Amino acid sequence: MGKTLKTTFDRVKSMLESKEKYRDNDQRLVVAFQWEELVRMGKTPSNMSAMEYMTMLMEGHLTASDTITRARRKCNQHHEHTRGESYNSRQKKQEEVKQVLRSIA
Repeated sequence: MGKTLKTTFDRVKSMLESKEKYRDNDQRLVVAFQWEELVRMGKTPSNMSAMEYMTMLMEGHLTASDTITRARRKCNQHHEHTRGESYNSRQKKQEEVKQVLRSIA
């Protein structure tokens, strides 16, 4: 894992361990993650304009949502206690889709 991804992974893991509400809601996790980033940069997220936020995101000053959700998936894979309620249903659905795809091939 690259240094940035490892740091992201560690922060995501910590967030998943501390608050169950982030385990089943990627949008909530991403917003909380980026909120913390903004605070660390000395910004006051509640006082920022949407344009300022989007500019920071576009210029790469904030971690991209796909990087955060990738770290969440990796964390769920390796640490059972970070999985939410929907994890098992997603895994079951994945197996069903695989079986359908195998039957088509």
